[in-house]
Amino acid sequence: MTTPSQYLSELFPLSEIEHIVEAILPNSLEQDLLNISAASPCLLVNRRTWTANNLISYARLVHPGNLYRLSSRSEISSGPGLKVMSLNFSRYWSAGFR
Repeated sequence: MTTPSQYLSELFPLSEIEHIVEAILPNSLEQDLLNISAASPCLLVNRRTWTANNLISYARLVHPGNLYRLSSRSEISSGPGLKVMSLNFSRYWSAGFR
């Protein structure tokens, strides 16, 4: 069975992906949705993807800063540039987990 992501990737193969990560304080809507206080730091990830030279997706992702971490793994090629193998958010599992 083909997933929606696989189907779209076959129709519109990605040529570029951009992630911009920022530390922010949540706005009132984010506070309500994430059940956090105004003083809780968050990680904001803005993600854009392109096929050919056309922007095809944009996502604004807000994660509570005390519960998530950003990790990446990259492959260095012999030519110019860097090939990113993965970019992941993982949730911390600790005794203080809510």
